[in-house]
Amino acid sequence: MTLSPDLDKDGYGEILGIKATTGELFRFDASATGQLAQTATLVGGGLQGAQAYGPGDWDGDGLRDVIVVTTDGKMWLYRGNGAGQVAKPVEIGHGWSGFRIIPAGDLTGDGAADLLAIDQAGRLWLYTNNRRGAFTQTPKQVGQGWVGLELYAAGDLDRDGKNDILGLLPDGTLWAYSGRGNGTFNPARQVGRGWLGRTLAGGADLDGDGQADIVGRDDSNGALYFYRGKGSGTFYAAIRIGQQNW
Repeated sequence: MTLSPDLDKDGYGEILGIKATTGELFRFDASATGQLAQTATLVGGGLQGAQAYGPGDWDGDGLRDVIVVTTDGKMWLYRGNGAGQVAKPVEIGHGWSGFRIIPAGDLTGDGAADLLAIDQAGRLWLYTNNRRGAFTQTPKQVGQGWVGLELYAAGDLDRDGKNDILGLLPDGTLWAYSGRGNGTFNPARQVGRGWLGRTLAGGADLDGDGQADIVGRDDSNGALYFYRGKGSGTFYAAIRIGQQNW
């Protein structure tokens, strides 16, 4: 499960998910209340075992895109058409097996979406793109010691004009890392707790109010919860918005 910042240009973000049994990529549209559409929209297929990400506008055409990493470690760009669907994939990288990827938006202030990735040694790497759908240069290491921590895209949580990330510790506490605008982050501050047993997705404004939101999935029953951002790096109480049992 990942959040996408408005594939269909309706002013609201979406949830993307790949159904494990079929490899189908689905889009769940949101509304002004954060509630999800009753039925999902099929976006693609043939993605068994793959991971999908919503990086925003990756190729600089003004439309939101989807990035997929397949089981062989190849990275594919699915260019969005602005109507909630995507074009045929184009390979933009390989060797991504073993990396945890965070589509964190523009981290450097150049207007282009970026990726963060954590390798198996716990090192954090920044990958920038050239606004044409490819990476600009070799990655830059921007951190270390990230073993055991799950990182997620967050958007601009604190409305300072810089994109942030969220970290979930094994004890269920949630931490915000405020971006500095150069690919690095300020020290973490705790913004939540009680997240054990939940999968988190962030990095999009689901309800169109201009604040970055997050969605949590209860791994025990598939229930989806919407956490509306306050614009201060914290969130309102959870609202149940749907179900995802795959």
